[in-house]
Amino acid sequence: MEQVRAPLALVEVDDPEPPPDGVVVEVRATGLCRSDWHAWVGHEDLRLPHVPGHELAGTVAAVGDGVRRWRVGDRVTVPFVEGCGRCEWCASGNAQVCPQQGSPASRTGGRSPSWCRCGRPTPTW
Repeated sequence: MEQVRAPLALVEVDDPEPPPDGVVVEVRATGLCRSDWHAWVGHEDLRLPHVPGHELAGTVAAVGDGVRRWRVGDRVTVPFVEGCGRCEWCASGNAQVCPQQGSPASRTGGRSPSWCRCGRPTPTW
């Protein structure tokens, strides 16, 4: 999405690099939801260009230098929102109400149809 309320287009984007405390996920499944529509019509403040589809699953393709728990090849899901990981809400297991929350792409600026740059993936069981 290159502008609000404009027709969507397929474009080439650079593959993301992992942030120091995060990973790059190779996206295997994603979908669009009402939140994506809200972004498209301008109800959300987001950085453009923007790739919709913030609920996804896939495998870890690259890890940042500060990541210890995740390995390339781990299967993960990415939550609807990511907390900062440092506030009292996140520490108590309530990242969904973190005042600094964001979606993976809006927080890190790294999302393509095939790749997502993320801070805190969740294991799939």
